[in-house]
Amino acid sequence: MRDAKVSGRAPDRVIVVNTGGMAPGGITYNMLNYLTEIAVDGRMAVTVVATIFYDEYMIAMFRKAGCEVVCLPDRNARPLKYFFELCRLLNRGRFDAIHVHGSSGMMALEMLAAKLAGVGIRIAHSHNTSTNHPSLHRVLLPVMQSLTTKRLACGKLAGEWLHGRREFEVLNNGVDLARFAFDETNRNTVKEESGWGTNPIVGHVGTFTDVKNQEFIIDVFAELLKRDDSCRLLLLGDGPLRERIERKCIETGLRDKVRFTGTVNDTEKYLSAMDAVIMPSLHEGLPLTLVEEQANGLSCLISDTITEEIDMTGNVVFMSLKEDKGVWAEKLNDLLERAGSCDRAAKSEKACADVGSNRYDIRKEAERLLAIYGIEK
Repeated sequence: MRDAKVSGRAPDRVIVVNTGGMAPGGITYNMLNYLTEIAVDGRMAVTVVATIFYDEYMIAMFRKAGCEVVCLPDRNARPLKYFFELCRLLNRGRFDAIHVHGSSGMMALEMLAAKLAGVGIRIAHSHNTSTNHPSLHRVLLPVMQSLTTKRLACGKLAGEWLHGRREFEVLNNGVDLARFAFDETNRNTVKEESGWGTNPIVGHVGTFTDVKNQEFIIDVFAELLKRDDSCRLLLLGDGPLRERIERKCIETGLRDKVRFTGTVNDTEKYLSAMDAVIMPSLHEGLPLTLVEEQANGLSCLISDTITEEIDMTGNVVFMSLKEDKGVWAEKLNDLLERAGSCDRAAKSEKACADVGSNRYDIRKEAERLLAIYGIEK
């Protein structure tokens, strides 16, 4: 394999890995946003690795963007098998760069495979501020760091978490601003479909996992209904805890006031129907969904575990998870009341300008990523 750093030639073959698996979620959509912008312009050939989860829709979307998708063994269940298959793929593909998305030192697995295959540019991209495997992280982090040639992060805190004092570059979670701008037609369509034409709607987008803290959302919503019984809750996404959250809604008598959409491919349509957003995550990097929601002109009530970098519009309110759920509900009610009296289209237009000026326009950020790969215009 030719070494891109030694030869000085720009890489034209890149392999991209999401260590969390090929499932609908923030990191996967972030990858898709970028590769949709850059993979079809002829300047590079992209291979995407699917592991752990093999969501057919997501695989089809990457292929539609012009990427080759290769399914490898489950990285979590069969790490050695995964490693050897990745080594075989890297040697066969003669790649110039590998771009690994994750949040821990366990990315040493991909970095070692790439080093052994002679891949010259090895990028570790941090997307979170914690890991579910702290012991393995501590052991493997020095190995990963020694094998990494370029360091990226979705935000400052995520970068400091993984890369420490080493130099890294923040690559923002860019979005298609035109797509996520507020749309009155979309708003009316969703409201009519749900029968919530005049109801204030609180929204949340996220995979149903412990870290997203949806049980907390249900508790806050129950408190909100004590203040305004006309409110409704719209939950987008799927995941292992969805059934438990649905059961909780039934047990607390809220089921007819909550709508679960499952995974949707047109998130922007539902955002326009919402009046405010809640995200009480236990920890996050820099959530792509919050960028999209701000672009849509939504006010967002979020936990203070999420980096302050996420507020690009002045429409984000941070609150401690230690605060009483009634306090969360009171603030949410306040945001809903304000939403009812504002010009949403104008708010979204200004928000899109603010998001773009903070370097979250996907088109501009995609050019930055090409430069990181060594590919110029």
